[in-house]
Amino acid sequence: MRHTKMSFFTRLYRFLSSRSVALILLSLLAAVAILGGLISQLTRAGLALPRALSSLSLNDLFQARWLLVIAAALVVNLLLCSMARMRLRLREPGQIPGLLHFRQIVTSIPVAESATIIREELLDRKFQIRRQVRLGRTLIASRRNRLSLFGSILFHLAFIVAFAGFLVRSRKAVEGEFELFPEQTQALVAPWGDTLNVQMVDFGASYSIGPGLENYILRQRQANLVFYRNDRFVRATGMAISRPATFDGFRFFPADPLQVFVLRAESRRVSGGGGRGSASAPDTVVRVRENEQFRIDGAGTFAIGTARLGQIYARDSVIARLPMQAPLYRIREGGSREPVDTLRVGQPRAVDARTLNLLNIRQGLRVLYRFDPGLPWFYAAGALFLLGILLRALLPGYELSASITDEEGETVVRLGGRALGLFTSLRPIVNGIADRFGQ
Repeated sequence: MRHTKMSFFTRLYRFLSSRSVALILLSLLAAVAILGGLISQLTRAGLALPRALSSLSLNDLFQARWLLVIAAALVVNLLLCSMARMRLRLREPGQIPGLLHFRQIVTSIPVAESATIIREELLDRKFQIRRQVRLGRTLIASRRNRLSLFGSILFHLAFIVAFAGFLVRSRKAVEGEFELFPEQTQALVAPWGDTLNVQMVDFGASYSIGPGLENYILRQRQANLVFYRNDRFVRATGMAISRPATFDGFRFFPADPLQVFVLRAESRRVSGGGGRGSASAPDTVVRVRENEQFRIDGAGTFAIGTARLGQIYARDSVIARLPMQAPLYRIREGGSREPVDTLRVGQPRAVDARTLNLLNIRQGLRVLYRFDPGLPWFYAAGALFLLGILLRALLPGYELSASITDEEGETVVRLGGRALGLFTSLRPIVNGIADRFGQ
């Protein structure tokens, strides 16, 4: 019974420390990275998914708990894999276990002379040699460029450091969003207690000329920000879609643009015929966001569509500015929208019993922010990984073992080993030894 239990745990240990499990876990992480690039991340509303998929955090993949479980499983696999190989080396320091059998040579040259031939060939190729004699069998273990072995250790260490970054991120990361308009300030509290203030100086959009003179293609949205720490000015910087702003470890990402329309609804003065004049609705000033429904007495329910504002470019030259105008829609029963007119700043429009005058269009921005203390760990993991690749590519390592025995009057030489470089092979070295024996 005891032997059965040990056998089960041995098989489980070998499975968990196998390369197959490592490849499966690495493939899963690669698939998640690709999925994270296809799906927009850091969206507050999330995705319209069925309830069965809502818990997968597809809009914030890199902080999902299930991804942390996959990363933890990979770290366990790497630790067990490293322990297994270190244990074998400590048990048999004179041999290199697990080597592939490359070639067997049968010769009449005595064992001692055969060992000398192999030793001279390896020394010519700058191998470090270790030799042992056991009960009539001569063992030769050799290595070259041990720094390449250090590159393999760096590979494993890179994954462990990256996993530590995931742990730090899951415990101390801060994220959120806020809205900013020009001249407005938003206060944030840093994890270390400082008060950070973000002020937007201005925000604008630029367009490139399209196929026709009336067609414009969005070129860039950019905001100029000013940062304060504990009410003291620190620095000013710009922020665009392709260039987030950074401050005190926080990263600020521009998200959806916001537009607020300020318009005045005035009564239309129509002269009546005799009698007492009918009461008219008072003048009102309305502040409404784009595509937000609003009601005006005597004129029904409306919504203002998105306005295109900014400079128009032809290559790198500004050729015009888009006018401050926006489409006006009437909301019918059932929620359908009917185009009514185009509102322009300073040009009143008569709508039913009211006159609508667009006074101003204010542009703002919804800003996403994140404080990610795991980024330095990820950068360190990437550096370790690249250094490991360089060591394996520029300093290819080799391990070779030879077993020399006397079998029924003939000397049998068995050669085996492995190449540790990315584009290297041990076969030319083995063939060089065989040529020394004339085979």
